[in-house]
Amino acid sequence: MSSVAVPRTIFDESHADFRDTVRRFVQREVSPHLDAWTEAGRVDRTLFAKAGETGLLGISAPASNGGGDVEDFRYNAIMIEELATAGATAVSMSLCGINDLIAPYLIAFGSDEQNDRWLTPLVAGEKIGAIAMTEPGTGSDLASIATTARPDGDDFVLNGAKTFISNGLLADFVIVVARTDADAGRDGFSLLVAEDGMPGFTRSGPLKKIGLGAQDTALGAS
Repeated sequence: MSSVAVPRTIFDESHADFRDTVRRFVQREVSPHLDAWTEAGRVDRTLFAKAGETGLLGISAPASNGGGDVEDFRYNAIMIEELATAGATAVSMSLCGINDLIAPYLIAFGSDEQNDRWLTPLVAGEKIGAIAMTEPGTGSDLASIATTARPDGDDFVLNGAKTFISNGLLADFVIVVARTDADAGRDGFSLLVAEDGMPGFTRSGPLKKIGLGAQDTALGAS
């Protein structure tokens, strides 16, 4: 029985150009290093800088922060597809996680000052971000998060532990989900940023996983 490929019509010429850019980037900067990254349990942080230089990070971020200022998830999908085609699924979370998870929170909730501090260098690949939601005893039930944050002057004191943090070892900053109001139920959570070097902020790993050997996955505590 013969098969016939069904052409996709959702992409236009600009997407084709972007796909070509991503494909050449993966061939040049990802595929030759996959074995070494798998052995190390993480990609090299220079990958982010090279991706930033190529314009692959911050697709939907404002142009004022160095982003593409494009609200079109088809570009994000192209990156995922091209990494998967090259057998580099383990690298998807490193780069696509920036576009799909980290940058959107900063775009939606960050002040101009905060985005100058975190989003602009994130898009440039100069800083690496991560998000810490899952906890050792919580799994995907985010309503059961035990990590707390209490006000302390202009700051918050975080207390808790997280796990399965993608980009966790390489991250310069981590967006942490914590309970800030014990009486507010599901409305009592906040997003706080913990930066590398802050007192009490520790991490360990990489976690040994069945697959995705090159994906940086860590434990964190504060």
